[in-house]
Amino acid sequence: KGARELVVNSLEHVLPLLIAELSDWSATTRCKAAATLFNVLVYAEGHIKGHAERLLAAFAKACMDEDPNVTALSLSCVRLAGAFLPADLFVSTVDTNIRGTGSTVGGKRSWAAVLATLLEGSSEQDVAPLLPSLCDLVDD
Repeated sequence: KGARELVVNSLEHVLPLLIAELSDWSATTRCKAAATLFNVLVYAEGHIKGHAERLLAAFAKACMDEDPNVTALSLSCVRLAGAFLPADLFVSTVDTNIRGTGSTVGGKRSWAAVLATLLEGSSEQDVAPLLPSLCDLVDD
């Protein structure tokens, strides 16, 4: 309980720093940030809900990183986040970003990759009621 509590109490301070490092110029720093973020997500579990939009936006950029190691680590983070975030929350966030007026083809592609990976980590019971919305989103 002690380590989990420490991580949860530090999320507000730690996540912005890790998210910033996911965009660092150095691939080594980006890899270390993604690996650290994975461990933070393990300990934070469902407490990441309040940080979902910020995390998902960072994941949308990181999952298309030029370094394959950063991409793989980032996708592991996304998959884990799918287990902890309510599906209605992440589907809504992804939907807003895919259908946004300023979305480029590349941006839509990265958000679609995030959605697919979040779905891999989420439960069938959580996703099942959202299938019509998901089909509609994919259809667009």
